[in-house]
Amino acid sequence: MARFIIPIVIALAIIVGCVIYLNYDTSINSGTDNVLYNDIIYERVEVDYNLTISEENSKYIGDFSQIYAYGQEYLYEVRVLNGEANMLYSAHAAWLKPGYSLPSPYGEDFVYAEYVVSEGIDFQVIPDNYKEEVTPLATFAGSVKLEDIIESESSDITVSEEAIEECNEIRFKYKNHADIYLLLAIYEHDGAYYLDVRHAKEGTHEWFKIRDEYVEMLTSAIA
Repeated sequence: MARFIIPIVIALAIIVGCVIYLNYDTSINSGTDNVLYNDIIYERVEVDYNLTISEENSKYIGDFSQIYAYGQEYLYEVRVLNGEANMLYSAHAAWLKPGYSLPSPYGEDFVYAEYVVSEGIDFQVIPDNYKEEVTPLATFAGSVKLEDIIESESSDITVSEEAIEECNEIRFKYKNHADIYLLLAIYEHDGAYYLDVRHAKEGTHEWFKIRDEYVEMLTSAIA
């Protein structure tokens, strides 16, 4: 009789485990667009085209249920950016804690700048074949903002989409926003160098000449 006890116990454990699994709800939606996390409602936002994030200090917190017009439901993995928990993000959306705002390209101090040569597309959360080679350029001891680095007025140069795709990038780490960066394409034209500050919503390109005092610093890694 005893020899039947272990199989019965295992079978019961499997059944209980399945029931728990089937009833485990990872959904963190609060309404249609917002997310509930730690009893706080995070509001869905559009992220500036110039911003990028690091997933290094993030962690998974649940799934966002997106229902499309044709009725299909899809669960997106949601992660909290870091221990400050000011931002949540998924492969298709981002949410902010009340009172927190994403940085603007202008008016924010940088910690450092680095030169980025990348290959592929970095799909947040979703596995991809993205690779990058990073070269440190400078660490800023004092207050350095984007408006210190580029001219105040945009240039009239025209850069083709094919040329933009071939551009490498300068990545600036924000001083007051953990794991959020400003990522701008760098382009050379007639011996001068320009940074591409895209419009926040439309994503259209606007090229600003790098001031003379920052050219050597930001181009030192360019072959």
